[in-house]
Amino acid sequence: EAIHPEDRERVLEAATTRQVKGEYDQCYRITRPDGSERWIHDHAFPLRNEAGEVYRVVGVAEDITEQRKLEAQFRQAQKMEAIGQLAGGVAHDFNNILTSILMQVSLGTMADTSPEEILEGFQQIRDDAERAASLVRQLLLFSRRQVMQPRKLDLNEVVTNLAKMLQRII
Repeated sequence: EAIHPEDRERVLEAATTRQVKGEYDQCYRITRPDGSERWIHDHAFPLRNEAGEVYRVVGVAEDITEQRKLEAQFRQAQKMEAIGQLAGGVAHDFNNILTSILMQVSLGTMADTSPEEILEGFQQIRDDAERAASLVRQLLLFSRRQVMQPRKLDLNEVVTNLAKMLQRII
């Protein structure tokens, strides 16, 4: 009855069919009286008399809950590593796009005859692209597991730039 309801049928079937063959090796959950759940690795084999009849089944049940937790942590760490690699790949591709945008903005601002509003637009594009490049650097830092360097941020400047961007969009 302590065996978790989802595992009970499988364990009962294995205990009745595999133990006498010497093939019983099961992992299952149990529910303890306090309600906590534990993982058990249970393996058993039969002892036979001279006539070949099973007179006893011997086995070992081991609590593998901590091992299961460590395995889950390891799988999570592998997922995070994969996300870091993906972030690094995306960051590199995005950085190439930003470089192209910044180069075109630089070419656009070289013309002395451009109206002031066009130059302001180019400056806004440059500022936005440089902010995006900063995000790319942060992604690359994350993907390489480097420590980020905190820096002071002028919130007035951030809000002003955001307001300019919103004015253009709206």
